[in-house]
Amino acid sequence: MKAAIRYVRQFADTLGVRPGADRGLGRVRGRSPGPVTYAEGATPSPSLLIHGTADKLVPYSQSGVLAGALRSAGGEVTLQPVDGADHTLLGVPDVTPIATRSVAFLARHLGA
Repeated sequence: MKAAIRYVRQFADTLGVRPGADRGLGRVRGRSPGPVTYAEGATPSPSLLIHGTADKLVPYSQSGVLAGALRSAGGEVTLQPVDGADHTLLGVPDVTPIATRSVAFLARHLGA
């Protein structure tokens, strides 16, 4: 975690990021760099959000915020929490069910 913070701070001035601002999302040129910022305007495409509940890099609650914003914009959202997983889904003993649901989501929405 400390390495990630150092990494962000290294580029903060260049990117105009204020780490920790806007509920942990930071800000880039006056707008949040998080995807929730862009969940407005035209109806968004169907979205599958897969998020580990033990994620310390991006809190799981951010997926709830994004899901709500996408739904408010008229989008279809599937929020799939992964109990005990971190940001890279470490802590999941078997990712097969996650991959299977992801492929099914894509097939359903891409007509494959």
